Amino acid sequence: MIWTQEPDAFTIVMDDGRYWIVRAPYSFATPARSPGSPPRGRYEPVRGFGDIWRGRIIVEAPSPLNAPLFTLLGWAAESERGATIATQCQRACGYNDQGC
Repeated sequence: MIWTQEPDAFTIVMDDGRYWIVRAPYSFATPARSPGSPPRGRYEPVRGFGDIWRGRIIVEAPSPLNAPLFTLLGWAAESERGATIATQCQRACGYNDQGC
């Protein structure tokens, strides 16, 4: 899971290529109960990551997530940490699109 400040969004990418992008403003639901305490060497996601992981923030795009994310991802392998990165954004343009 990755959170970007600008734009305010979470990106969740699975090993099998499935992904979800959750953009602000976020939609909230009653969260699922977390699966208990993490095993030794694993971590429970916190803050916004924890809200998505438990199902408090609704994940819909590109397709609805019908189960709490923790059932797909399991426990975190590392604790949350910040980083500064450079990103390149691209937008789709049509033929003769003067705005590109």
